[in-house]
Amino acid sequence: MSLVAPRPGCATISRGRILFLSKSSRRSLIIAPSTVTESVLAQPLLALLRRFDLFGRLDVLADTSVAPLFRAMPEVNEVIETDIAPDRIDLMRRLALSRRLAANAYDCAYILQEGRIASIAPWLARIPERFDQGRGSAPGKAHQPRTSIARRVMPVGDRFVAMAFASGESVPSGIPAPHLAASSQMTETLARRLNLDTGRPLILLCPCSELGPSSEWPVRHYAELAALIALQWPDVAIGLVGDQRDRAVATQVALLSGETLHNWCGELDLEQTLALMGHAAAVVTSESQYMHLAAALGRPHVAIYGAGSPRGHRVADTRRSVMWLNLECSPCLESHCRFGHMKCLSQQLPAQVFTSLRKAMRFSATA
Repeated sequence: MSLVAPRPGCATISRGRILFLSKSSRRSLIIAPSTVTESVLAQPLLALLRRFDLFGRLDVLADTSVAPLFRAMPEVNEVIETDIAPDRIDLMRRLALSRRLAANAYDCAYILQEGRIASIAPWLARIPERFDQGRGSAPGKAHQPRTSIARRVMPVGDRFVAMAFASGESVPSGIPAPHLAASSQMTETLARRLNLDTGRPLILLCPCSELGPSSEWPVRHYAELAALIALQWPDVAIGLVGDQRDRAVATQVALLSGETLHNWCGELDLEQTLALMGHAAAVVTSESQYMHLAAALGRPHVAIYGAGSPRGHRVADTRRSVMWLNLECSPCLESHCRFGHMKCLSQQLPAQVFTSLRKAMRFSATA
């Protein structure tokens, strides 16, 4: 039986099963990514580190904007929040942060942020082992050998997982998809603020994507889908979720649908978004951070792909229905359609998405 050689303090996997070799009780620090999507994709790495080192300490240094995600990961002991911009050195504040980290006497740090700036605080804190993705040099002596070219072109979730294994080893099969615990519950206070009747099933629509227009299902299609849901399931409440910049698009969807929809775009912080999404009976998303949140929370959802591809994503698919035409020009991975026709999205019709939604919801007790 061949085993994958682990990094010290990391797991070994054989035939898709994780083998727990020892109780090393290390104190590890994760330097979290700065985006929601990458933070969700980091969870399998944390799960690997925790499964191997059950009695070790696993803390996360995270920007305030993504900290609620790591509080929803049961593997984490403590989330240390910071509001230092990831692209600013801000040396005095990083010195103060490094003193706080040094007091915890970490054995190692896993740096999941891109760029050299994220490495400053753990270096100043004199954390003896500092592992990065091998995509650039870090201040001080680097303790992770530069990864192979094959690793550097991996999807980001696989690059994170690869950090748990010795350089030169391939990422084994059997690693789970990201999972978030529903730690943020829908409270009466939040429900009243959102004017939400918690006794009615809720379907969330997330029409926008941070990847650009070529990843966004058309507004008219979302509107027709909302009208179809309201017609077929009159007892269902329908909400629109997104950032403040998505509010205008969500308003168009509501107006075109002719139905009474809740437009919560720009009204929710991340913790409230997690609570609302965890309460939802189902979610329909373009390829976006909300797609990853719905999957990690285990909600029945439909993921509509355009310029991207579902093939490279480590996403739980038990309650997931994927819509992707896989045209000749797909996946182009561009923010705007070079041909201007947007067929990869416009040809995915609302009736087809509704059928996929019914399929995804049959796994849900609330559907």
